[in-house]
This record gives sequence, structure tokens and C-alpha cells, in this order.
Amino acid sequence: GRVFHDHLVENGYQIILHDKTGIATATRFTLVETVQLDLRSIMNEILQEIGITEPKIKKGFVETTVSRTQLLIIENTLIVNIHAKEPKDPEGAKALAIYIERIIQKNTPIDGDFIVCSDTNLGKVELLDHFKQTLRPSSICSLGETRPTTRKHRSLLQAQPEKAKKTVTQPKDLILAKQGTLSNFTITPDLETTTQSLPNRN
Repeated sequence: GRVFHDHLVENGYQIILHDKTGIATATRFTLVETVQLDLRSIMNEILQEIGITEPKIKKGFVETTVSRTQLLIIENTLIVNIHAKEPKDPEGAKALAIYIERIIQKNTPIDGDFIVCSDTNLGKVELLDHFKQTLRPSSICSLGETRPTTRKHRSLLQAQPEKAKKTVTQPKDLILAKQGTLSNFTITPDLETTTQSLPNRN
């Protein structure tokens, strides 16, 4: 998010943030519109609808996922960046999908486009399936769901001994957009053909 923010500033965009719950509409050199958006209320409504009541799980969604959500409108396109707290069950995967949909519905400009770049942290295939099934397939396309985007190798210095010296490769990151607007993308490095991981196993 910081790299994205700095890039916009360096290229002449003005950005206004509102305690991590705001959405700024910007064009080069001129701020057009600023809209207040209470993401915490949106998330709490969704958790109540689904029936997620466990305090620790709710805190992960409301405090972590919401605080790591950034929205920006540039030239009639809504851009959303989300780094989600890892959903642990199908209800959590469904909540994340509905959260993204609500943001799109409430903030995409009329006759505009949207693109969502999300580290969903959906590490299990079955949870990713629940996430995709909740989205509106007729209007939202999802790129990357079958391609690995994350590979990490845990050293002996981390605090979970059962996971030490193991490499995990998962399709955690997704790009969401209107059907028909995106057709292909490139993942660099291609984790299907390389053994590269972070941190370096050497």
C-alpha cells in the first residue's frame, strides 16, 4: 500500500486519507471528490448476517482486514487493495467475498470500472472455492485463483516447530474485475516453474 501511495504522489496525484476508513477520488494535480466510508460498519453488518460471533474471529476481520483496506478512484475506475486476515472456515471465506462485493457495489462510479487486488490469505482450496462461489460470477471475474502466488520457507528460528524447514506454495493473491475487462496476467516469478521462495532457503 505504501509503494502504491508513494507512486501516485510522485506522479502528481493528490490523496486524502481518513483514518483508514476513507476513499479518495483523485485525478492528476486536482482532487475531485472525497467520500467518507465506514468500512467497520460494513464488516460488522456482514459478520452479523452470516452469524460470526466469536470475538477473536470478529476482531481479525474488523481490526485487521478493514485496517488493511485501501480505496482510490482514478479516472472513473475504483481501485481496491485488501490484505485480509486469514479466513479459517467457509463462513470466513464467504464474509471476505461479501465484504469485497459491498465495497464494489457502494463505490464503483456509474458506468465505471473496478479492479480489486487482494491478498486473500485463503490458503486452502476448499476455502477459495467458497470465496469464488459467493462472488457474482456474471459480473466479477477472478484471475489467479488456480495459480500459486505465494511461496514461503520457514526457518528453524520461527515459533512453530512443526512448520520449520517446510516450504508452502499457495494461490493466496487474486485480481478481481468486471467480466470481460481482464483476460490475462503475468506472475513474476512464475512459482509453477521455479523453486524460488522467501526467505532464501540457503
